Amino acid sequence: TIKFSGKLLSGGTGVKAQTVTVNVNGVEFNSKTASDGYFVIYYTSDVYEDHTVVCSYAGNGGLTACTNTTTFKLKQSSTMKMISMTDYWLYGLNHELKGRLLTNWDYNVPIRYQNVSIIVNDEIFTVVTDKDGYFNFNYTGQSLDPIRITYKFDGNVFYESAESNFTVEHIYRRTNVIISPVELPTTGNTIEIKIRLMSMGTPITLKRSMCYIRVNGQLLFVPTSPDSQGYIFVNYTMENYGKYTIDVETVSFYPYSTSRNSTTFTWVKT
Repeated sequence: TIKFSGKLLSGGTGVKAQTVTVNVNGVEFNSKTASDGYFVIYYTSDVYEDHTVVCSYAGNGGLTACTNTTTFKLKQSSTMKMISMTDYWLYGLNHELKGRLLTNWDYNVPIRYQNVSIIVNDEIFTVVTDKDGYFNFNYTGQSLDPIRITYKFDGNVFYESAESNFTVEHIYRRTNVIISPVELPTTGNTIEIKIRLMSMGTPITLKRSMCYIRVNGQLLFVPTSPDSQGYIFVNYTMENYGKYTIDVETVSFYPYSTSRNSTTFTWVKT
């Protein structure tokens, strides 16, 4: 529904209580002017084309007739959808930014082959929607600060503008799990498993950090915090000769990501 308003004037002064005829693409409405000369009509249209509006006043004994004409084009409204956005971003990892541009008149109707701006902090990238209204862009984050993402469609003669925003608050640092080579015992059957947690060349010493260590599928008790150099030590007693697999998985605690690593060794009878 569209609101049209106008004002009937005589010598710069509003003329009240007069009937004005408003014709919109052949459809006529009558509206009476208010005390200040303004008149209003409401028109509903579902066609996206040029509209011609003709406002006419027939005049009376003291006022001459007058007419004024204007045109406008009705635009379809637009909706910008962000798809699969997540607040878990890993520093240095390639992330797919994906969205869809649709009309509001029918939510399933795509807006095809239109330019969309993807703004990541202060960087601007331009993509084009496909036949289904989808667009995507691969972005590699190189900042540990929050990332502001905006999808923006400027609109055109057929469609209104649309915009959607999202902020990635937490950027995680990549965790590297380093498993030291196992030193087999010369006596007895107990080994020391030594693990080091690193991130971007720096030891992880966060007290909440922890990891799961499994040897041939058996979960071992592990201290919940690495030492000042990022090391975690755990002893394991072997029962049989043969091949052993060590699997290590870290638990994600901001700002460090989940990570995995594994290694194998063989204990043979000497």
